[in-house]
Amino acid sequence: MFRLTVFFLGFLAATCSGASQLDCPDLYDIFIYDLCYRIYTTPANYTEAKDNCNIHNRPLAVLHNGYQGSYLASYVNAQTGVNNGAFWIGLQRASNTSKFYWDDGSAMHWNFWNFGYPNGFNQVGVSTLNRRWMTLDESEKHVYACSYDPSQKPITTVSTTLETTTTPSTPAPTTSTVVPTAAPTNAPTTVVQAETTSA
Repeated sequence: MFRLTVFFLGFLAATCSGASQLDCPDLYDIFIYDLCYRIYTTPANYTEAKDNCNIHNRPLAVLHNGYQGSYLASYVNAQTGVNNGAFWIGLQRASNTSKFYWDDGSAMHWNFWNFGYPNGFNQVGVSTLNRRWMTLDESEKHVYACSYDPSQKPITTVSTTLETTTTPSTPAPTTSTVVPTAAPTNAPTTVVQAETTSA
């Protein structure tokens, strides 16, 4: 039954989006509408989930429309077996009076809030039961999804470590001075030249 459900959902995604699973470079990822998603089934708090996605040069899941949100929630439910839980997506706000932004930096242009939300928390999870969004305590541990555009080449970051060197503040002299340590052993010699006169 599980495989049939996953197959049907994959067929539905391919049919509705005009693309297939093969559009994602990794077979562990699923293509929904215009993005690839990877599900992580080890629960993490919001910061851990976001950091793990960002390490792989991906944001926490960005949802461009309701189709992506609903399908992703169904897929997470099928992959994890959690049908009455939540999973993290990459939507958050700085404070409960500010606007929501996606982890990729884009503004929220649509929403699918559960009744009574958003509340005082700032990070967003999706219910696997009704597919609606909820603001949750960032310390809660949930499964999560990362997303990326398969048409974009992955961004590779190179970490460099600079070696610290110290330079003296007063430059060293360029000429050396020799200081005698003993008196000369020979007495100085004076040469006197005789004068000659002509007659």
